[in-house]
Amino acid sequence: MTSTLLGKIMIVDDDAMNREVMEAFLTFEHFDVVAVKDGWLALEKIEQEKPNLVMLDLRMPDMDGIELCRQIKSQYAIPVFIITGMDTLKERSESKAAGADEFISRPFEVETLIHRIKAYLLY
Repeated sequence: MTSTLLGKIMIVDDDAMNREVMEAFLTFEHFDVVAVKDGWLALEKIEQEKPNLVMLDLRMPDMDGIELCRQIKSQYAIPVFIITGMDTLKERSESKAAGADEFISRPFEVETLIHRIKAYLLY
């Protein structure tokens, strides 16, 4: 039995465990996943990998998620989801101003995240 991939998702998070967990459940849900540890690598890989959606953490060394979101949105028409444990009004408003399509707080329900991803990629 062959399964069709639903789209390519890039995960950008400096925490290896977060990357691994998200990669595992997204792969299980039939997404092609590219995981990178920082914003600079993400910007390098976006052109070659051509993801359909990018999910990124807010707090990362060198380039934070807000700046990465701005950079992505200024160059590409790719949906960007912010996924973070930093859920304050400041983070939400900065994310929206940077162009983020979704702001998702950790911990989150996997089913809810999958539903949101599919809403952007399949409809």
